[in-house]
Amino acid sequence: MDPAAVAFGYHKATELMQQQFGTVSQAVHPASLRVTDPEVVYLALTSYPPGDSADQQTLGKFRHAIDAAFGRHGGVLHVKKDTAVFMSTKKADL
Repeated sequence: MDPAAVAFGYHKATELMQQQFGTVSQAVHPASLRVTDPEVVYLALTSYPPGDSADQQTLGKFRHAIDAAFGRHGGVLHVKKDTAVFMSTKKADL
């Protein structure tokens, strides 16, 4: 799970925008990724906490878990993701 999504997920984005703009609508667009290189997953997941500050032993275990996941799924991981667009307008001060 992406820590940024926890701190600033769709619900939080809507809430913050409503405070500034009033009415907010969102459109969610689902997508998926087909990942075939375990190194891409390793680099992505170690670029933010807690992976970015893990010790070498933990990183080794992490790499092993990623490789095992790829092995269980025939060398391919299918990752679901959503992208959202938020639309809002601020009422003009009169």
